[in-house]
Amino acid sequence: MPTIEPGIENNGGHAINPQPTQTVYIQSAKPHPIWWVIAGSLAVIAVAMVLRPDGGIGQPAFAQSTMSASAHGIFAFSGQVSKNAYGVFMVDTDAGTIWCYRIDPNSGKLQLVSGRFWRHDSRLENWGTEPSTKVIEEILEEQRLAKQKASGQP
Repeated sequence: MPTIEPGIENNGGHAINPQPTQTVYIQSAKPHPIWWVIAGSLAVIAVAMVLRPDGGIGQPAFAQSTMSASAHGIFAFSGQVSKNAYGVFMVDTDAGTIWCYRIDPNSGKLQLVSGRFWRHDSRLENWGTEPSTKVIEEILEEQRLAKQKASGQP
């Protein structure tokens, strides 16, 4: 029978050292200079935020001016123009215009599809609606009379 030395096992004829390996960490005696740079930068930023000439940290932040109750300028939004094409719709509230650009799916070019001045549209009373506003008025009047009759009021 083979002899086994202390600290060595026989594993199918191969000697294995069962002692675990040790990892040695070397710690420097002083911190790395970058930590001092980071700490100093953070201190400068903190002091600058507190001593700002516009009021410091306590000032509220506003996304937009709240002075005006109405929207002014040009607004743009995207949407589907046809089955396979999308476009950009634009509204100029100051000029009272609306227009649409179509993005051609094959060439990728932008094409003006339509545009119009819409300020006078709000003066139309009955145009292109189904049923007409006159028919709706008549239906409402019939309903009002039927309720009056059902309740017994003259």
